[in-house]
Amino acid sequence: MKVQHVNSSALVVRWARPEVTYHPPILHFLVSYSWTAHDDSYEETHLTDAKHKLEAVISPVSPDVLYLFRVRPSA
Repeated sequence: MKVQHVNSSALVVRWARPEVTYHPPILHFLVSYSWTAHDDSYEETHLTDAKHKLEAVISPVSPDVLYLFRVRPSA
């Protein structure tokens, strides 16, 4: 997985398709990201189309916040 800046308020997360064949086949990817601000924790999850997209644009983001990303296949 790679994370790159798009601009000051957006990131793009890119990943590779798993080498293992899944049964049932992968239809989507769940892209989750979490962060902490002011002693509170937050998490967001986005669903992507696995057939066409191996990336997700995450926005808005803040340049002074540390984000943790996770990508999981979904049937």
